Amino acid sequence: MAAPSPPAPPKAPPRPNTFLIALVVVAVVVASVVGYLGISGKLGGGIPGTKPGSGSSGANPALCEGKGGTGPFFFSFVGGVGGTGGANSGLNFNGSSPGPCVDVAVGSSVTVNFTVASDAGMNHSWTVVNYTGATSIATEGPAFPGAGLSALSERQNGTAPGRSNEFEFTAERTGSFRYICEMPGHYAAGMWGWFNVTAVGAT
Repeated sequence: MAAPSPPAPPKAPPRPNTFLIALVVVAVVVASVVGYLGISGKLGGGIPGTKPGSGSSGANPALCEGKGGTGPFFFSFVGGVGGTGGANSGLNFNGSSPGPCVDVAVGSSVTVNFTVASDAGMNHSWTVVNYTGATSIATEGPAFPGAGLSALSERQNGTAPGRSNEFEFTAERTGSFRYICEMPGHYAAGMWGWFNVTAVGAT
């Protein structure tokens, strides 16, 4: 009588596909980087999550860019989108009038990249000013040091289509401000947006 044959050795578990694992790891890393840049506003193409034409005075900061947070913030504004479409066209920020509202907590560090659209057809500027209820040109300069070009002549001459300026400033006091274009007549025509600085909320 033949001796029974020994049991077969257990099968080794299937080896994971190294390529698939690497692909998943790369996807997770890319998604994390894109998510971070989108939230922080460092991804190109304007302000992430823009609410076009909101015009909100910031009664609900959650509807505004910055959402009442402490930053640091990097915002992108494009002035004069579609400006070659005829009279009064292009008097906007990021394609809307009023432009997207902003709400940041007091003390926040803010960097703004302001670009004039290549199709703007005219110069534009970007400055945060004290809001007094008037739609006339403010002449006292930016509400915060660095929140726009310092010289009135530069602000009223504006930046040429296709050119950019970068502004770095601290939102050093609370209040409802506006960012405006100081080219003559542009602010009155609707080229502005709310820039609100709110008290730091409870943690």
